[in-house]
Amino acid sequence: MHAPTPLYLLSLLPFAHAAETTLGAFVFHRHGDRTTKAWPPTHLTDLGYSEVYSAGSYFRSKYITNETTAIPGIAENFVNLAQLSVEAPVDTVLQNSAQGFTQALYPPVGSQLNTQTLANG
Repeated sequence: MHAPTPLYLLSLLPFAHAAETTLGAFVFHRHGDRTTKAWPPTHLTDLGYSEVYSAGSYFRSKYITNETTAIPGIAENFVNLAQLSVEAPVDTVLQNSAQGFTQALYPPVGSQLNTQTLANG
């Protein structure tokens, strides 16, 4: 019996890739660009917020909205807290980075945004 040729094995790669299913994702993301620690207080810069927002958008497009690589059963438009856990230490830069990332991961939806009536009218 002959061993499979490398060309034959390479032809099977599309089938192996098609069988992959993403069951979940773990993201360790530190923070975006920040002001220096030499002159406190340290803050996330506009560039830093843009960086973490872009990262969140990438993960949304890869694992939530993509038809082929999305995690099966994950909520697409609204956060399901049973499916998502976000943690950040008590630090302004890290918490703002986590907020920017999650705002891109699950952006605001719906026609009733900014239309709430307050109790005092």
